[in-house]
Amino acid sequence: DAAILVPPGDDQLLAAALSSLLTDRAHCLRLAKAARKYGAALPDWSQAARQFDEVLSELFAT
Repeated sequence: DAAILVPPGDDQLLAAALSSLLTDRAHCLRLAKAARKYGAALPDWSQAARQFDEVLSELFAT
């Protein structure tokens, strides 16, 4: 897992999630490591723009 998901409006769960990050350093570090790995696999801005341009070109070519 690379994140902690909290449903909108669930203040108690949000507080518990934040508290766990502040008190469980090992868990926080695991999340950070997983998030970096996940983020590295995402396209950068130029790649995303190129992919978007390709999709638009295909849409307007038909």
